[in-house]
Amino acid sequence: GDGETRFVASAAVTREIQPFLSDLDLIVGTEEEIMIAGGEQTLEKSLSAIGSQSSATVVLKRGAEGCMVYSADSPSPVSARSFKIEVLNVLGAGDSFMSGFLRGWLRNESLENCALYGNACGALVVTRHGCSPSSPSFAEVEHFIRNFDKVPNLAHHPKMNQLHSRTEFGKPQNQELLILAFDHRNQFEESCRTENLPQEKIFRFKELVHQGFHSVSQTIKDNNLAILIDPKYGKKILNDSSDFNYTVGVPVEDEGVFPLNWLCEGSLYQHLLERPSTWFVKVLFRFHTEMNPEDKKSQLTQLRKLSGVCSELKRKLMVELIIPEDFSQEDASTVNEVALTEAIDEVYKEGIYPYWWKINALDSKEKWVKLNEVMDENDPEAGVIFQCNYSQIEKLQTWFGAARSNSQSCGLAVGQSIFWEPWEKYINGNADDAEVISEVAERFQKLLKVWSDL
Repeated sequence: GDGETRFVASAAVTREIQPFLSDLDLIVGTEEEIMIAGGEQTLEKSLSAIGSQSSATVVLKRGAEGCMVYSADSPSPVSARSFKIEVLNVLGAGDSFMSGFLRGWLRNESLENCALYGNACGALVVTRHGCSPSSPSFAEVEHFIRNFDKVPNLAHHPKMNQLHSRTEFGKPQNQELLILAFDHRNQFEESCRTENLPQEKIFRFKELVHQGFHSVSQTIKDNNLAILIDPKYGKKILNDSSDFNYTVGVPVEDEGVFPLNWLCEGSLYQHLLERPSTWFVKVLFRFHTEMNPEDKKSQLTQLRKLSGVCSELKRKLMVELIIPEDFSQEDASTVNEVALTEAIDEVYKEGIYPYWWKINALDSKEKWVKLNEVMDENDPEAGVIFQCNYSQIEKLQTWFGAARSNSQSCGLAVGQSIFWEPWEKYINGNADDAEVISEVAERFQKLLKVWSDL
């Protein structure tokens, strides 16, 4: 707080405060504030004056030195360790200290614990911009206390950023997400070249796909649907997205380019800053632990950069992990769980914590077990969205059953298998606008029913 600069001794103010002291259980203040309450010219005399009128526990806040707690039950003041950090912004320090102290106080924990929680909360909030949005959860406080002496500059460590993002965004596993992904660009452009068609067809077709999706969203009570749409051919859709009652995700990668590159030409930070904060960021990330060392380094460097920008701008990040063709298994609709888990583990070791992973289907509970082991070790609260294939709908019940039995799984994504057949009919003149909308809606609705019936 800023009590030090506001202190002016005033007998009139003291007279107004003191009648309330006997009704209080807890008094918290800076040295100057305690002296105002006590009405004396020294801290010791002021504490004595308060003690003569009240049995309340008195907490003396000492800024970077932590606090001292005076209790009628203890002959000497109680304290806890403080945390030496680089102060960025003192706004909210007092409020945050109080929230930590009360966390212990209201649970009848020891005064040492109350002081420790308060000191940790105060230290964390002054390392961040803002006041209330910077306040930590208890999970952050516990991690901070446990690891402060082990990890240099812990307050700004990626793990702390990840924990705070869960405080702000909530846990992804508690927020089911059912996605229709039509952010594809290269496939449509190649099709237009092959058929000698103008690319304007793509703009119109994506609007029809969205209309099909939108019609389904009107029948779903739970607000758990989402679209994944590119800013090139989906610009009109995105311009209207503030009116949608579903989630919007937008890719950031330059599709088809390897190693990973961005679809913007300038600053990645500026590009994402200009997007609405409610859009989540999706990146298609090709990776295998045994790939060419130079490519591997480049991929991880780019992903780390993106993760850092998303953390700074408070954007949810979805990493769509693709095992490169040289290392993938024959059936591309499912994934080699060993390659998958090794890749995820290596990404975590680089200090990168996606909000969601988007992966191809795991077709058995046994494969989910292997994934769980890696997730539990690195980030047990992360969400897993799995990519499914409508054309293999006869297998979906098995895949969905395996996914829904798992705590990490929090949704699905489906894309090309929903809209490609309608696209081919559309460009060949075998389907009009209404038929495209209807077929997309029917396919997506059918898939959602299989999911919801389990």
